Amino acid sequence: MEVSGSTLNRMLESNYTVGFRTTSSWTGGYTGEMTINYTGSTPISGWKLSFDLPNAQLTSLWNARQISKVGGRYTLQNESYNAQIAPNQKVVVG
Repeated sequence: MEVSGSTLNRMLESNYTVGFRTTSSWTGGYTGEMTINYTGSTPISGWKLSFDLPNAQLTSLWNARQISKVGGRYTLQNESYNAQIAPNQKVVVG
């Protein structure tokens, strides 16, 4: 997970995990979701999530917007309605 702006140092010092799970699959494709779990003590305001997807293509997205794709590396950014992650909360992106 990459975070920009003033939250970067706070994010690096805080606790978070990012998990992935497949929610459905079929021949030639699947639907998945990533969950950002934040256990820090100060709210995060604005986030970016970068990940590698080398042998697949991202064709639709919810709860985030794609801001870049270089090779198989995607970077997503929060939507306006989920930019803040409060302590002990999560954001799910799919």
